[in-house]
Amino acid sequence: MRPVLFSLFFFSCFRLSAQTKAPEIKFDFNTFYVCLDSITYRNLFTDKYIRDSLFFCKEASTHTGEEDYSGKYAIGQTATLEFFSPALTDQHGDHFGDAGLEFKTRRYGSLSEYAANAKKQQIPFNKDTTTIPGKKGMLKWYCSLICEQRPDPLSLIMLEYQPEYMRLLGFSAAETKTSMSPLAFNTRLSKGKKFPRLFSSITSVTIVVSPAERQLLRDFTDMYGFTLTDTELTGGPFSIHYSISERAPAFRVQQVEIALLKATAERDITVSPNLHVITKGKTAILQFHY
Repeated sequence: MRPVLFSLFFFSCFRLSAQTKAPEIKFDFNTFYVCLDSITYRNLFTDKYIRDSLFFCKEASTHTGEEDYSGKYAIGQTATLEFFSPALTDQHGDHFGDAGLEFKTRRYGSLSEYAANAKKQQIPFNKDTTTIPGKKGMLKWYCSLICEQRPDPLSLIMLEYQPEYMRLLGFSAAETKTSMSPLAFNTRLSKGKKFPRLFSSITSVTIVVSPAERQLLRDFTDMYGFTLTDTELTGGPFSIHYSISERAPAFRVQQVEIALLKATAERDITVSPNLHVITKGKTAILQFHY
């Protein structure tokens, strides 16, 4: 799992409820990450429109108490795309085709509730804590629940920022215990500044999964209250479209669809033979061809 150490961005994903009133939003989609081939990775931000209009682009290295890593980040108003190139280390995200979908709780304490629910349903999962250097030693950055990792390259993760990290960002003790929307969180960090790029949020990811990964989707649905059909996992405005293959390719991701803050001209930008970025109206699609 490879979040970057700066303000992470995310968009709302509704937890389903049987009640007639509007369901409480308990978590948000945070980040999509994937490990690309080295040529596509190198070319990611060379196009001027991608770099100056579509995404806020950043290349960064992150140092935690658990691992060090570098990546390229396409940042939106309420979502982030993270890209990595193959590395010799053996963490998830180091191997070509590794992909992850990360959600984040809105309120501190929710992660423990989800862990208790998983235990009750006997869903296998791992709980990890990631730390970063602080003024007085290592500081807890976030905790994560990961549906038990299988050999397949797909990972589904729920994150929760820790209070000491929230205080480092300038939030009060009371605010760390308050449910906060993605836009409210980012507006607070940016002090109300207008977001300078078009990328708003991620609306869907299309993937090919192995039969084992289909069970991963089932476990994730049961843990957090999504809706799962034979072709789609949905939660509010976000969807994972999927097909199942006994011989799923090494690179599972077919496309990522994102929402834009305003309409733009139709474009088809070739990043490499393996990645095109297509824009039309208020939608952009990253199409992978592996």
